[in-house]
Amino acid sequence: MHHVNRTLLPLAVGLGLCVHAGPAAAQAGAVLDRVYLSSAIPLESTEFGARWDYPGLSSGTQVDYYDDLGLPHFDESQWKAGVTLADSHRLQATRWKIGNAYRGRTTRPITIDGNGFSSGTAISNSLDAKIETLSYTWFLAKDARQAWGIGFGTSRVRIENNLSAIVEGFPGEFEIDSSASERVTLPHVRAEYARRIGDWRVGADASLGRRSGDRLAARSQEASVSLEYLPVSVMAIGVRYSIHRTELERNNPAASGMPAPASTFSGNFRIRSATPHLYITLRY
Repeated sequence: MHHVNRTLLPLAVGLGLCVHAGPAAAQAGAVLDRVYLSSAIPLESTEFGARWDYPGLSSGTQVDYYDDLGLPHFDESQWKAGVTLADSHRLQATRWKIGNAYRGRTTRPITIDGNGFSSGTAISNSLDAKIETLSYTWFLAKDARQAWGIGFGTSRVRIENNLSAIVEGFPGEFEIDSSASERVTLPHVRAEYARRIGDWRVGADASLGRRSGDRLAARSQEASVSLEYLPVSVMAIGVRYSIHRTELERNNPAASGMPAPASTFSGNFRIRSATPHLYITLRY
């Protein structure tokens, strides 16, 4: 709950300032907010995985850090801020942070490629992943009740990861050992829709990004639907269901310079999330 408190406290302070400033500062009945700041709390943990090659197991095995390795749920925070200019042009910045630091022993068997290994395995892991996005949306059609638009943007994905463990069991003892630092920027296209119904607002958006370079290929897909309640002119409370996929894949794993112990880390990462979020938006 400590990361929840860190997320909500700044919004609560901002809300107090907004209410003190008065509702005249906001667009009470507008479909699009002029200026907004939003923070979301995911109700389920994000799946973060990587790909290794193990002797005796299938090549390119994907391993999820929580479900397969038994690591704790990640700390997550999501922020969104934006401004709408001339009632039709929106600039938006988002920041999604995922991470944890863990050193200890698993309390249940590790499962890799359908094979169970002994519990009590010593694991050390440090993870810090960030996805930061800047986008522009042009609302081609807009009236007093609804608006829809298309746009483009760019996302910056940064991953810092260190993981080590020695796993015992069938088909034998092997080592999980990876240390990776990845940074990639990829362009994306997006679409967005919003509709105001009294004190409620429904919305939907989707984005698609891709980049293929000599060293690293990256893909991202995201879609969400939301329902907001606007009890006062300066605030919205909502629930959003989001689906997110980000994948990073090395085109030449051997060029990473990583050691190749009993298991070989291929340098590929996968971030997946399909979960509802509760969020608060300060709007002006």
